[in-house]
Amino acid sequence: MPTLGEVFREERSRRNLSLQQVEADVKIRKKYLTALEEDDYPALPAPVYARGFVQIYAEYLGLDPVFADKLYQPPERATVVQSIRPVAAGFHESRSISLRGVVTSLVIVLGIAGIFYLYAQYLSYTSSSAGEVAPMATPRAVPTSYAVAPLPTSTPTAVPLPSPTPIRAVEVVVHATERTWLRVVADGQSTPLFEGQLQVGDTRTWTAKDRIEMRVGNAGGVEVTVNGMAQGKLGASGEVKNVTWGRQ
Repeated sequence: MPTLGEVFREERSRRNLSLQQVEADVKIRKKYLTALEEDDYPALPAPVYARGFVQIYAEYLGLDPVFADKLYQPPERATVVQSIRPVAAGFHESRSISLRGVVTSLVIVLGIAGIFYLYAQYLSYTSSSAGEVAPMATPRAVPTSYAVAPLPTSTPTAVPLPSPTPIRAVEVVVHATERTWLRVVADGQSTPLFEGQLQVGDTRTWTAKDRIEMRVGNAGGVEVTVNGMAQGKLGASGEVKNVTWGRQ
């Protein structure tokens, strides 16, 4: 059975396409396309992104994405096992009592004793002054009448506050009816909100302040709702499509 790289390379040559042209069309860097055609899997990014590249490249060349995914066999990550060496027998840590530690301990003990002494003096002082009776304060004269300000004759008119203008963000809900690869970017950021595969039945929601850009590898395999309005499917099954939604 041919390898995935051989299938990609042969189909691209048959279609008379250069790697530069493929890179411009599918937005996958040339070095990753070369790694796929040479079966150089260690040169690819993480498997979740590499599988997305396989799906996009296969659909671009008109190949079956499921067949291409079965040919993609990423290498298993090596597991590093750390060995623990036992400590050599007969090793004993020697401890010595320093003069500084003795002095520090003595200072702490004296400080605590001083605090208890001051506290005892405070209790003695408060108990001796508790029997003294403070002189009574001279009562102040209480006025017999008060001046009352007149009530206003009219009620001020309430001024209604203007209601704030609502600002709607962009909310996109995607429901996968077929397996598809998806890349979602919010507000032109360099790091995507999502890049990977959606399985049948998956539903994902993304929001942005101004706009959401989406590249979908199987336009007929997703149903989209934008700000509560159903958009339906984005295209035909197996069609690669780019779409953008802006804030209303």
